[in-house]
Amino acid sequence: MRMAAEVTVESEEKTDLIKSLTQIMGQSKSLQNSQSSSVEHEGVNEPNRQLTQQQCSATSISNSLESSEGIQNKPKQEENRHHEDCVDGRTDDTLSESLPNEPIEEKQKMEKLEQENSRFHKGIKSMESEAPVKELEQNNCTMAEEQNEVQKKLNMTDAQVGDLKLSELRDQRLSQDDSSKESNSTKTSIPQDGNESGFRELQAPTSLSFSQESETRVMPQSPPTIVVHDRLAKAIHSDQHQTEQPADDSKSQLEQLSQEKADLEASKLQLQTELDRLREENHQIKSWQTQLKKQCDEYKEAIKNQRTELENKQRSLEEFKQICQNQKIHLAEYKRQAEEDHSLMLNMKGTIGELIKRLEQHADEFDSKLMEEKRKQERLYKKLCEQSELRLKAEQRSAQLNASVEKLRRELAETWQLKESTV
Repeated sequence: MRMAAEVTVESEEKTDLIKSLTQIMGQSKSLQNSQSSSVEHEGVNEPNRQLTQQQCSATSISNSLESSEGIQNKPKQEENRHHEDCVDGRTDDTLSESLPNEPIEEKQKMEKLEQENSRFHKGIKSMESEAPVKELEQNNCTMAEEQNEVQKKLNMTDAQVGDLKLSELRDQRLSQDDSSKESNSTKTSIPQDGNESGFRELQAPTSLSFSQESETRVMPQSPPTIVVHDRLAKAIHSDQHQTEQPADDSKSQLEQLSQEKADLEASKLQLQTELDRLREENHQIKSWQTQLKKQCDEYKEAIKNQRTELENKQRSLEEFKQICQNQKIHLAEYKRQAEEDHSLMLNMKGTIGELIKRLEQHADEFDSKLMEEKRKQERLYKKLCEQSELRLKAEQRSAQLNASVEKLRRELAETWQLKESTV
């Protein structure tokens, strides 16, 4: 009965282990689905691979536990049957076969349980090593750095800063125009070739600025701070060229300023769109960061749960080891008692054989004595018969003698009477 109860307890513990592993697998699947839905926008596939590896390791552990449980249930059933046969039969052959086999089966059980424990430890360690906690923390750090850089860029590329710079450039150009007019009024004559060369020099940077602005329009992903610095450099370069130009080119300068103003407004709109895009990207990065933090917390909670389950399983395994030790002690006592019973049975068999021999001898002696007694009884019966015959004969003789005595008495009495009568 004790063995059957212990076997049921072991089977319940194994079923609890399999249920916990199935729960862990379900959690890993849910985490994988949530992470795949969140990572489709990023294109990150490493956590999915790690989760699949964890799932494969958990399935391998569960399969190994199920196989080990199936392997262990067979010898347990055989043990139960064998134990029932031993309790029911109590024969010498079953005792001699069961006593040496039981400790071997217990050793095999202990070895299998230790192997399962080592496999479970290895699976949990591999799951902890495969858990993308460190990678997620690194990704969080990199994303935080990128977010700070984007915030700096946003602070540098604000619309108010662009307006202030445009107003400063306009003031500088107006002051330069006034100074150039004053210098031209002091001068008497200016050659036309110089004007043409200055106009060409003026047109060259503007064309360069337009080409560079078109490049910036084609590539909107370049940081806006670089574009602003390039435009400031172009404006300063154009201002330097304008100081060398004569006052007759004021109309062309005004046209150029109007064109630059239009270009700056277009670039301002472009910068505004880029700012909106960067804000959206920042918002997406924050959302991804929160999702990654949630995933990290979930992974940590799963690892904590696995550790608590492992501790509980270790405790149950220690309890099972203690139960096995108690079983070994009981088995040793039972073996000792069985050996004592076996020795007593052998002694009883010897004594019973001796008693049977003695009884047989006594029976033979009693039979011989009975035969002698029967013979004696027959002899005595014969003697009794002879004595009875002799007694009958003596009685008849005594009766005859009595009759003869009475005759003699009568004769004597008659003779006496005759004598008296004669007297």
